[in-house]
Amino acid sequence: MPPLNEWVIPIEQGDTLIDRYIVPDPNRPGPERALIADSGLSVWTVISYLQATNWDVRRTAVECELSEEAVQAAILYYLRNQQAIDARSALHAAFHEA
Repeated sequence: MPPLNEWVIPIEQGDTLIDRYIVPDPNRPGPERALIADSGLSVWTVISYLQATNWDVRRTAVECELSEEAVQAAILYYLRNQQAIDARSALHAAFHEA
């Protein structure tokens, strides 16, 4: 879970970041399929990378070739859709472990 004390921002600011950087997948509906705009990366992929790096926003931005704001938008979106995104990640992990 991201360190929430770093993510206390006004709702409107979070909405603005999400609106700017997060888009629905036009071929696969659902919050667990959302994409980072202009990147082709899914939010759940970015969240998985963040989890692997102990929520290091800067490192994730560099490695995923995203702006730090885009990574922050992914975190905010995740916090609003955590159950669906975690289920998608678990399904992906189970498929690749089989």
